[in-house]
Amino acid sequence: MAELHGRLARLRIFIIGFQGLINLPTMRFFHQQHKKKEGGFILLLSMLVISIILAISFGIYSLSIKQVILASFLKNSQQAFVAADRAIECALYWDVSYPQNGLPYTAFATSSDWVAPAAFNTFACDGQVVPLLASFNNTTLRTPTEGQTTYSITFSDSTCADVIVGKLNDNTTVTANGYNTCTANPRRTQRTIQVRSSI
Repeated sequence: MAELHGRLARLRIFIIGFQGLINLPTMRFFHQQHKKKEGGFILLLSMLVISIILAISFGIYSLSIKQVILASFLKNSQQAFVAADRAIECALYWDVSYPQNGLPYTAFATSSDWVAPAAFNTFACDGQVVPLLASFNNTTLRTPTEGQTTYSITFSDSTCADVIVGKLNDNTTVTANGYNTCTANPRRTQRTIQVRSSI
């Protein structure tokens, strides 16, 4: 009986040792597999964070580009509006400021009877000279009751305006189309101002 107990004890030690041998590599395998799964998760998390950062960066870049385009458009719009305003002010000065401007009457055609004031072949707008005889005589419409004068002016800041001064009886309509640049390009901006008076 004692011999049987000894054999069983040895067998138990052998089985426990054998299980330890079997479990040790198995534990190492599972531990390595767990590490590999962790490494894959970290890679996946890194890719996700990078993707989010890139998406935010592209969104900010897109907004910035739109803001730059909008700011450029607003600047062009302001330049065109200022050119139209300058042209309107100049036309009104030469229309109603006689005799202060040295003319006996308006510089613009009022009817088919209108004759340009004597010795009046140019006038200045904001320091820029408009040649009247060259531009007015070629672009003036006249009837017995109305006259229309059209001319263009380029300002020193490279903006320009096309001006139409229409007169019907005692009513005057001045229309100025201002442009941010005088050269034709896709970003050329036009702003129009029209003033009506019966002075």
